[in-house]
Amino acid sequence: MPKSKNRRKKKKKPIDYSSQKNRKTSLEKTGYVSPRDKKVDLTTDIAVLKERIEKNHPELNIEVGEFEDSVSGLILDYGKIYLDKCITEERYSKAITLLIACWNIAASNDEDKREQAIIRLANAIGSTETESLIRDLVNEKISFYDEYKYYITDFELRFVRNRPYLAVASAQLDDEGNPIKE
Repeated sequence: MPKSKNRRKKKKKPIDYSSQKNRKTSLEKTGYVSPRDKKVDLTTDIAVLKERIEKNHPELNIEVGEFEDSVSGLILDYGKIYLDKCITEERYSKAITLLIACWNIAASNDEDKREQAIIRLANAIGSTETESLIRDLVNEKISFYDEYKYYITDFELRFVRNRPYLAVASAQLDDEGNPIKE
């Protein structure tokens, strides 16, 4: 006797999305773990930066501390539109290096020194198109981030599960552009 096609289908239980354990976003299905969910330990990066600076400049008294603002977060925000275009880790590293160089050039209050630094950086890179990009980045820093008086002395960039994590060593500057000594 043939099986009846009119069988009753079992009703599926509705998924309870109020429970976090039953809820998965498309990113979580790919294996992505948010930094909020899993804190990435940047203390090793900070220790590496401190060690590198102490090795290169033994005369300095380096203290690890926290500024009012996350300097690495400021850099990532400052260059977001350029960093989003980077598709490889190598390009991302080069973009971060350029962003930090432009940030530091913009930290100078002397327009002549700033202009000379822009030209030197553009010549070092060796592209005429790059000079306009450098000028744009310097002007953007002055226009939107001028209240943040930090000079970046070193940085460490690493990728965890294809996500970048940036740690920076920086000095806080006074209104004249000189490092604040405490």
